[in-house]
Amino acid sequence: DSMINLYKLNEKYYNEDVINFMKGVSENSKIEFNDLLYVNIFSDLIDNHCILLSKDIDDKKLNLRTLDYGCPQLSHSLIMFNPINKNKYISLNVSLYFGVFTGISEKGIFFGESYYDLKIGNLSLLGMPFHHLSHKLLSECNNLKEVEYLLNKCNRTSNLQLLISDKESSKIYLSCQDKFEIQQEGDLVYSVTPNEKKNFDENFNYLDSLDNIIKKFIPKTKSGELHVMITYNNKLYVSVTTDILQSYNNTFYEFNLDELFNI
Repeated sequence: DSMINLYKLNEKYYNEDVINFMKGVSENSKIEFNDLLYVNIFSDLIDNHCILLSKDIDDKKLNLRTLDYGCPQLSHSLIMFNPINKNKYISLNVSLYFGVFTGISEKGIFFGESYYDLKIGNLSLLGMPFHHLSHKLLSECNNLKEVEYLLNKCNRTSNLQLLISDKESSKIYLSCQDKFEIQQEGDLVYSVTPNEKKNFDENFNYLDSLDNIIKKFIPKTKSGELHVMITYNNKLYVSVTTDILQSYNNTFYEFNLDELFNI
């Protein structure tokens, strides 16, 4: 009942496209909508720890996001969204979550978040959850200026660090109910939660090439209990956790972004 009450209080802030997507999945899978809703509201009430990083390597922008949730047995889906009269975009997420935790659009907008108690301002459960907001950013924005405009005008909720980049620049934002500000910007920006800080610092020197990042930095850092996603030189690299191996020790699959977006 408390989950449904939260949904009813917050319904006016939710992204209607996400709710309709969930209803479509419910109708076609014969899974009760309320069951899907419970699971997705649950993600508003827990935290995660991860690494967010954007770095220029050989004059090309590399974006990296690891996701740690402490539940590696969950399956993943790589979903291509093709909304009417909006930008196409890709989401990598746990199969039962319908918001975007990690994604990139055809305009080159990359999104990743770090969701834990940063103690940067007031918290609120009333507003648009970050994983609903990310759908809007990826589908509606063409550059960071438009991203910042949308983030400023929306009703934000939890304490977050957001890594958002376009083809030209990268920024990390601090975001909560009463604060939205740029924390870092430039050719190298990153956010590392306390769980990853020691390993991150010890292996920082491997952040000099895509090959070293995939083969050395990620396995040695051991961040990515659920997934790792990298974009570089118009390619997408994805590794997910399976029953045997975690994403940081597993196979990376390479995709051509132009082919995915059918450009």
